[in-house]
Amino acid sequence: MSILRPLRVLAYREAHRKLLALPVYKQFGATMLREDPFHHISHGHYLRQGLTVRQRVQYVYQHYAFESRQWTDDYRQAVYGGSGLELWRSDGGGAVVTIRLEAGRRDASEGDLSIVLSVNNAPLHRIRFSWLADTQDGTVRPFLASSQTFPRSRNTDALFAFERDFPQNSPAFFCFAAVEGVARVVGCTAVLAVRSHEQICARKGRDTAHFKRSYDNFWRALGGWDCGRQGFLVPLPAHDKPLSKMSSSRRRRAQKRRRHWKAIEAATVETLEPFLSRISSSAKEGPLRRVVMQ
Repeated sequence: MSILRPLRVLAYREAHRKLLALPVYKQFGATMLREDPFHHISHGHYLRQGLTVRQRVQYVYQHYAFESRQWTDDYRQAVYGGSGLELWRSDGGGAVVTIRLEAGRRDASEGDLSIVLSVNNAPLHRIRFSWLADTQDGTVRPFLASSQTFPRSRNTDALFAFERDFPQNSPAFFCFAAVEGVARVVGCTAVLAVRSHEQICARKGRDTAHFKRSYDNFWRALGGWDCGRQGFLVPLPAHDKPLSKMSSSRRRRAQKRRRHWKAIEAATVETLEPFLSRISSSAKEGPLRRVVMQ
């Protein structure tokens, strides 16, 4: 199957010709060709379980067409040709905590971009996503296909340092705050997120409760709901429960957490705004429309 799947490219020659003509592929095509230019086909799943080959071809084109139109060459050079962009940094405590935007590894098909939180250069949590057009209104939004904490056995020191510097906080929420910043800078008012049973690593009867906690429950905690289309819809700003409905002790903790989240979101916006393409300057004046593949 690993040999036969890439041959499906031949059934969508025109679509892949247009994909390879996009600026991202023109700039970094040699690297992508060496790694896996058609990872959306060569893997059994792309973004989530249950997609047809036609949908996967359409979605990978939507992502790279959006990335090509939305950002400058310098952005693409940093993200796809380099080590990524640092979106936020904290070095005032006992550890250096950073959040970076990187191109997703092409041997993993959960998304073409990654938001990675690291402590002293040790990765602790990662959210993978791609830009995807909502099937209902065509608006292009981040589709969050993976929210993964690295194994505790590999990151005991990093997790301890994070919890010491940011007590009663979660690396997953820090990563999502950066996702909010990415969405905000291009004018998105919501993100899409994978259902637990459709996540590409989910297996029926295997770690079902774990996947529900990591995905469905996480999206609901952010204020999302299953919209019956690609997955969960999480309106932005997320986790916006009124503080007045909390007890005084919980209110103080929530205020502190939200200050961290807002700082991460603001730093992300500040980092990415200079990389917006002039072509996309109208993005904040109205909804982002679907990228249509002729």
